[in-house]
Amino acid sequence: MEEDRSEPLSPEARVIKIFEECNYEVQQAVGLEQGSTDRFATPRSGFIRPRTYFRVLPRSPEDMDSTLTELESARVARKADRAIAIVMSGRLPGGYAPDLVGRTSNVLTFRRWLLEVSGIADDARQQAYRHEREREPMYLPRRGRLNDGTEVRLEPFIETWIDSQNRPMLVIEGPPNSGKYTALMHAIGRAAVRFSQDPEKASPLLDISYTSKDAISRLALDAGAVVPVIGQPSRLRAESMQEQRWRCLLRAGEDDALDLPPRGIDVVRVSLVPPSSDEITSWFRERLGSPELAGRLARARAENDSFRSLSDALPHLRHMVSAVESTAPMESPASIDAWVAAVVVAYANALELQARPPPPLKTELRDELPRQLEDLALEQFATGLRRSDRFSVPGGMWLRYPMDPLLTWLDNARSAFKNPLLRDFYMARKIAREIKSGNSEILLRYQFPPFVFLFLALVAPEVSAQVTQGRVAQLDEKVRSEVERKLQLTFAHLLNRPVGMVRARLREIRDGIGRERVTSLARSFEQIEEELRFIQSLADRTRLWETAPDEPIEEVAVRPVIEEIGRELRARYPAVMLVVDVEASVRVRAMRDALREVMQCLMENAFHAAMVDASDRAPCVRAVTRQIGAVIRIEVRDSGGGVPPEDWQRVFEPLVTTKRGGAGKPRGTGLGLPIARRYAEHMHGQVGLDETASETCFYVDLVAWSGGV
Repeated sequence: MEEDRSEPLSPEARVIKIFEECNYEVQQAVGLEQGSTDRFATPRSGFIRPRTYFRVLPRSPEDMDSTLTELESARVARKADRAIAIVMSGRLPGGYAPDLVGRTSNVLTFRRWLLEVSGIADDARQQAYRHEREREPMYLPRRGRLNDGTEVRLEPFIETWIDSQNRPMLVIEGPPNSGKYTALMHAIGRAAVRFSQDPEKASPLLDISYTSKDAISRLALDAGAVVPVIGQPSRLRAESMQEQRWRCLLRAGEDDALDLPPRGIDVVRVSLVPPSSDEITSWFRERLGSPELAGRLARARAENDSFRSLSDALPHLRHMVSAVESTAPMESPASIDAWVAAVVVAYANALELQARPPPPLKTELRDELPRQLEDLALEQFATGLRRSDRFSVPGGMWLRYPMDPLLTWLDNARSAFKNPLLRDFYMARKIAREIKSGNSEILLRYQFPPFVFLFLALVAPEVSAQVTQGRVAQLDEKVRSEVERKLQLTFAHLLNRPVGMVRARLREIRDGIGRERVTSLARSFEQIEEELRFIQSLADRTRLWETAPDEPIEEVAVRPVIEEIGRELRARYPAVMLVVDVEASVRVRAMRDALREVMQCLMENAFHAAMVDASDRAPCVRAVTRQIGAVIRIEVRDSGGGVPPEDWQRVFEPLVTTKRGGAGKPRGTGLGLPIARRYAEHMHGQVGLDETASETCFYVDLVAWSGGV
């Protein structure tokens, strides 16, 4: 079967095809000269639709003045709004430059006409305007390392590459957030400026990854009118590309697999060299102008690693400059941290504003992502998680508006904040939202970092005033607790001293009296030993109360811990029945030894209560687990007499006990439940008393182990 070979288009047919692809209607009419035809092109849309008379010339005319005069006469005679002659090959003669604004008739090269009629030239002029107005002053010049290790200045290197006749494929590489996108946009902007200054010689860079003019861009690429840019390697692999399209500027990450180009096309890789901290500091000093602001910034970068990370973010340098400048009216802050907080608030708000969708979108959806970030910040802090499987970008948002600026500071899975300052900023907004809705208890559940309260004072001053009043009381309580802790530590040391000495004296007494006398005093010796065990237990518990657990949080199976403690307690309380209703699969995020101490406190209390208060039913202790959302609740229930309502909160205070021994004397140390609560809080959990249960029920809530996080 004979291969299908389409005939190449004539110059006139090629021009007509491009006009039509660019949404023009092309008409032919009988010409003024006998047997000739005239061609006109008119936009199909738009408020103003100029009718253009056009001719196609094989090459540039030798006498440009007479050609322009004859073209203008033809335009007037044919009642057209403008006239152009399109030169299919060669350059225009020196000294002539088209005037698309002042003249109604012009001669254009095919390349120039294609860029103008397609709108690519207008886009480039807009890019040039934005570049000179916004990007140029806020761009940090970059360095790149070539294949052979040579370092080059990136911007001049790209411009030399654009002007090359047989340019290779140029790949700009770098890790995530290294500023590849910013460098690429800067290169596009600089190329646009060069084109707007000399459109006959300079070529604009056209990003063909996201263009809405796909057919037009193909025409421009086929004609060599533009230099292609590809912002994502997947686009390069997704379509068959003509040879000239492989000679492009490509932005690639370290992990992007790059297919080899066709034979004969070289590839030059330029790896971005991270600017040094001194280079960035110097750049800020030049842009800020104010020595005072530059000095504060340099000090903050030197003293706060998280702030230095924020101000090192190359894609957002202009936001950081604006944020720093916004603090200029401030009086000298009381601390550099207060100034850092003010800068971070302005910086985060700028990123969020850039990421917000256009106004037609519903307010609820516009606020959805910020609210999710607030929830994520608190979850990340409260649970100590490095990431969260429950966080996801709200559905459809990627299609509605770009959120890359806002999400730069989440990890690659977009499930945790990488920078503590932004985490604390969103946590402060979460606190403000909760307090405004009436949930002031959030302040008592966590020990928030200092920056949270600095941010709170800036984002919600009225809430901060409420918090400050509460914090004064909390500070007073903290001082009291610290004094109490020191006293208890000393108390434990003093308690331990006489126990060993008294036991030694008892042995001497036993050895010094006869067997009959020892037998008759057995009860007295047992009572003394009981008192010594109580003192020893009080000393041990006091030491535990003073010492905070210091272990890694890991996956811990609950049932083995309960069974081990149960065996020990059953040996001491053989009359008490233990029922363990815990699945072997239940696992929590906990410190192994700390969880054992918590369960020891709760279960020992339950065994003692069941034994002492047993009446007409057999003493029994039940350990039960149930899942509440992402939390595992471990309940310890006993058949004892229960806790009086007036003691429901007091039992968690140090040295308060409801246990009674002989003659009604207190026999508990009053530290078991406070220790359990303190240790649970160190595991980001909580201990409580279920006041609604039909039997005495103490519980500990811990985060369920899920997916290895």
